[in-house]
Amino acid sequence: MIVNLNEALRIPQSVFVTRGEVLQKYPETTKRFLKAVIMGMQFTKHNKQEAIKTGYASGLKGEPDVVNRAYDLFSPGYATDLSVAQDGIQIMLDEDIRAGVVEKNFMLDRVVNDKILKQAQQELRKEGRLK
Repeated sequence: MIVNLNEALRIPQSVFVTRGEVLQKYPETTKRFLKAVIMGMQFTKHNKQEAIKTGYASGLKGEPDVVNRAYDLFSPGYATDLSVAQDGIQIMLDEDIRAGVVEKNFMLDRVVNDKILKQAQQELRKEGRLK
């Protein structure tokens, strides 16, 4: 069975990971990268057929019917502005704490740093490029 956990638990569908020192050393590069991903995500979510066509042109394999259904299943789980589903990450963190994978005092702010993402979102909104 295939299930989209984002519908029930807001489990993040995509996560970008980098080291804190990279964010400190290259904040503008990071912001430009995030803005580009946001623009690509918006295009993909608002132009299904063109996005699928671009995927095939880039090497995507699969039957068109299956690809279309997969798009319909997973697309709702992706935020067009890359907003972080912190409640979903907290659920996963709580499970890791319960399982003893991380310390009991491990806090969400050690996992998520969305400061530069929020700057990128704000700039795109100001420019009128974030819907």
